[in-house]
Amino acid sequence: MDTRTLVYDMITKRVLLLAGIVLLGVFYFFVMSKVFQPDVSEHYRAYYIDKRFKYRNAGIIMLVRPGTSIDFTRKVPQLSPIGWSSPDTNGTRLTKSFASIFLQRDTTSNPPTNIIIESRSSIIPNTSQIEVTVLMNNQRAGTLLYGSHIPDKLQVLPVPPKALGNNRKRLLMTFSTRNSLRSAIISIKSITFTAPGSPGEVFIEQVKRKGL
Repeated sequence: MDTRTLVYDMITKRVLLLAGIVLLGVFYFFVMSKVFQPDVSEHYRAYYIDKRFKYRNAGIIMLVRPGTSIDFTRKVPQLSPIGWSSPDTNGTRLTKSFASIFLQRDTTSNPPTNIIIESRSSIIPNTSQIEVTVLMNNQRAGTLLYGSHIPDKLQVLPVPPKALGNNRKRLLMTFSTRNSLRSAIISIKSITFTAPGSPGEVFIEQVKRKGL
């Protein structure tokens, strides 16, 4: 074997070695990209990876439009995993100072302008009044008031215009309080979204007049 052949063989081996290293690097890069950015469905990512939802469900998106009512006496898959109890006949209880529900607005219909919140509470007498702030996409909608001297009633809050600005689809609704919940049981029973012309708006007027 002459010198030229030896040199050619050495170059060939080095090229093949470098090519193998490059291919191996590309393979590992592909594998790691799948680890950090797995190609999975939105439902799989939301429940298993991001852990955004309390329950697993087939359809992760709940479209909200005027007339939409959410029943909290049943499992609501869009609830955050922290801050909520399991549902019962009174609704789903707030267990932490911060709890959320992930929704999406139906942009093919008019945006909701009000929300009707039905809740149940049991407060130990002579304890401080509990205030629960409701946020929609980090915009303050209002405050729910609870106390041993306050009877349970439907509470109506406006949907902040900025919360749905620029035809925004995602709707993150958050309940937060600075008060301790150790001496209180507060359960959200239902949430209904309304808009002018919807049946809920007539009901709101009745609520305001009667103070239900």
